[in-house]
Amino acid sequence: MKVQTTLPVGRHTPARARRVRRKTPDWWPGFRASLRPGLERDTQLMPWLIADTVCGEVSRFLGVEIPARYSDWLDAKAERCYANHRHFRKLMRGRGNAPRDWLYAFMRHWLAALLDLERPDLYQCLPEDFNLGRRLPAGRPPLIRRKGFVPTTA
Repeated sequence: MKVQTTLPVGRHTPARARRVRRKTPDWWPGFRASLRPGLERDTQLMPWLIADTVCGEVSRFLGVEIPARYSDWLDAKAERCYANHRHFRKLMRGRGNAPRDWLYAFMRHWLAALLDLERPDLYQCLPEDFNLGRRLPAGRPPLIRRKGFVPTTA
């Protein structure tokens, strides 16, 4: 009895098995060249966009304006970690949506740490899960009444 060792070539075999090259669109090389070197070019993730999104999420939740330098700092931190840490690079080069989700989690964690250093009053209003990289819940934060606290809601 003979065992077939090669993959059948047909309609349902993957392109790799059929040894067919996929044609790249004409716009792809120009787009790839326009990306910043490092994290953005290697993974097509846009850390500046994710940093703006995370800062906007916190700003809406707390009802205060978050300085633009925070998103710039998060973007630079992501680039620095990608350049210097092998494990972070491995996470960012994963498959599917996992790298994007990891980057969101890291940026939420970093923003929580930055708020804890510079604005502990705002950090106290964030849920504890945010420091672990989880999304903020829908709705407003609880009103904290303590001496010296300025409420963030009208």
